[in-house]
Amino acid sequence: MAHEPKLEVFTIYLKSTTSEKRTFATYLEKAFKKTKGNPDYEKLYKSFFLFLLKQMDNTYHRDDKRKKAIGVKAKKRGEKLENTLSFASSQTIVEGTIKGGRYGQHRAIGDMEKPETDHAELDDKKIVLDDFYFLLYTPLGSTKLILMLQSYTDDTITDVFISFLRSALKTEGFYKPEIDTKCPDLIKEEFKKYSLVKEIRYRENIILNEVEGNSNIDTKEVVVEIKITAKNEGEKLPKFANLRRRLGLFSLKTSKSKGKSDTISLEEFQTKVGTLANGSHISSFVLDSDFDIKPRIYLQNHIQLQPDGTPEWESLKTYCKELLVEIKKEVYPENEIS
Repeated sequence: MAHEPKLEVFTIYLKSTTSEKRTFATYLEKAFKKTKGNPDYEKLYKSFFLFLLKQMDNTYHRDDKRKKAIGVKAKKRGEKLENTLSFASSQTIVEGTIKGGRYGQHRAIGDMEKPETDHAELDDKKIVLDDFYFLLYTPLGSTKLILMLQSYTDDTITDVFISFLRSALKTEGFYKPEIDTKCPDLIKEEFKKYSLVKEIRYRENIILNEVEGNSNIDTKEVVVEIKITAKNEGEKLPKFANLRRRLGLFSLKTSKSKGKSDTISLEEFQTKVGTLANGSHISSFVLDSDFDIKPRIYLQNHIQLQPDGTPEWESLKTYCKELLVEIKKEVYPENEIS
């Protein structure tokens, strides 16, 4: 699998411990307001940023279950090292580049040009690091936040970073938030435009009223899964509806009762999913959802890349800011402060 940069987008839903609607502004007040009087949200937002920074600055936030860790990526300016995270309270955005990776395994580093030389051993306390970018948008008047997180096709910190955020956003009056994958509509349409249907899978639990000639079967309920795969390149979306209709007519005999045969068609199966392919990139969809897919955003056609295939970070930052404008239109109603 190639080391290809990708971008995932998530909607974060703050969860109040009561029936009262509690926005991100409420979260700031509950978590960081120490004095009486009207809240100064600019100061509270800075406290929020420093709180996040403290969890990763000069240390690693470790997840021993997943054996991954994340930390602040430092950059050198003159003789000083500065972290690469920043915030804009006026825009309610925290963003930047962090470092992260796996630990807990004994590994070694070899020299490609000198394979005969000794390998440098890495014990299970060492982390193999990569750079990752994130943008967190936190409008004060909303209960919903937007997270963009860049990773790679063969390496990701999505699980540990989301776990980290869920814990950070839990405070007095708030449970840990729910976080769902979000794919912008323009990305969906772009993906579907050049996609082919490569595979369809039907799955159903079927009750067998009678099993003839075999007394060793203890149960009469079985799981039947049927997979149909395109022989050539696949089916284009405009022609898929007709293909699906014809496939749905196929029937499976399920039981015998007094000489009569009962059947179930594929269209009646409870689970019906397919796979779309766009080049080497794939996305699953539910057949009854009108192609409500959530493809990942592969960045090679959207941003500049460095010679080693990693993002050119300013290019990625610009792309995420532009994409955020479109995502906000989908996530927030017109009458919601965003």
